Amino acid sequence: EDSPSAFNVNVIEFEDNDIGGTLPFEMQELTNLRFFALERGGISGPIPEEFGNFPSLLLMDFDFNNLSGTIPDSIWTLPRIRQLDLNDNALAGTLATAIGNLEQLRFFQIDNNNFEGTIPSEIGNMSNMGLLGFSGNLFTGSVPSEICGLRPSPLRTLVVDCTVECSIPDCCTDCA
Repeated sequence: EDSPSAFNVNVIEFEDNDIGGTLPFEMQELTNLRFFALERGGISGPIPEEFGNFPSLLLMDFDFNNLSGTIPDSIWTLPRIRQLDLNDNALAGTLATAIGNLEQLRFFQIDNNNFEGTIPSEIGNMSNMGLLGFSGNLFTGSVPSEICGLRPSPLRTLVVDCTVECSIPDCCTDCA
């Protein structure tokens, strides 16, 4: 029976699993989803555009999978997202300046993917940001001063590739 409570799932968490396949766009029906973690598995393919339709989502953690494609533009509209962890996949493209819309974001990690271009200065608008991980990508240029302005508090950790210029003293906590 389909009733409003039939889709009242707010946590999906599978870590160190053998779950494979692609992420089904139909999951957008889980409008109460708050925590969505599929870590260290065998998920492949793109992140569906529909995953930007989770109004209550606080955490999206798909690290250590085989995801490919780009981060969908709809992800930059998640109103409550606090942690976005997509490291160790095969994601590519550039980071949209719309990332600055994620005012609640506190943890953003995309290490060990294939992102390129520059790191958007709009990330400096995120007054709650505590950790940024950009290493293991193909970023160029320098870390924007707007991001360095978040150091040392609230931004405690900022990791970039050593090829990205981090010229403001004490801005980057590590280069890999």
